[in-house]
Amino acid sequence: MRRFSRVMRATIADHAIARITAAYVLFIVAEYASWIGMLVFAFHHGGATASGLVAVAQLVPGIFLAPALATLADRRSPSELLLGGYVAQGLAMAGVAVSLWAGAPPLVAYGLAVVACTAVTTTRPAQFSMLPALARDAQQLAAANVVAGWAESTGVVLAALVAALFLGLGQIGVLFAVCAGFAAAAAVLVAPVRVSGIALADEGEEPAGASTVLEGVREVAGHPRPRLLVSLLTAQYVMVGSLDVLFVVVAIQVLG
Repeated sequence: MRRFSRVMRATIADHAIARITAAYVLFIVAEYASWIGMLVFAFHHGGATASGLVAVAQLVPGIFLAPALATLADRRSPSELLLGGYVAQGLAMAGVAVSLWAGAPPLVAYGLAVVACTAVTTTRPAQFSMLPALARDAQQLAAANVVAGWAESTGVVLAALVAALFLGLGQIGVLFAVCAGFAAAAAVLVAPVRVSGIALADEGEEPAGASTVLEGVREVAGHPRPRLLVSLLTAQYVMVGSLDVLFVVVAIQVLG
């Protein structure tokens, strides 16, 4: 236990890992705070139905684009993907803030939120592709993964507090501006970190896409343990998605 604690401290002291971990915390805060803000905004403009539809609209593009985007971490560079994702998220969130301040139609804000949510799908594949390249040994990699998990849990709590603060003040536009600032700060933090891709594609190799997804589906379907794990994760996220909308309804209509 003491040895692992030393490795944890050494992991945090590693400048590259510390940078991407701090950026990851900012990313989590921006991701979840903007998600809450958009669901509340949609609820005010169309009730629970609009909130649910906007949630679906934000997630659907990622279903098709996330597998292709994730392969860029291996085929090009996870550090480039991480930086590009943060920049795209920041620009889209800033666009939402401007549209709200300018009184643009809600569809404009919804569209920009879809862009931001799609860009979010680049972060986790890039983050967890970089850690093995940056860690010096298996122990530091395990510690870095633990720290990343802790960072995500901490970021979720901070996101709820940030969203509650600005939504309580009726400043949804400011909330998105703050989230854009967090994404920009994350981009600044990870910009100096460089990691090469580990599976550069040959010139004649076909780009990964639907075929890769179908191959993964066949692998999971053909083995009982992965099939059970994926089924449980699917059920978990169906429940989480339903609760997201339910929490907004309860918070506004029941708790005021």
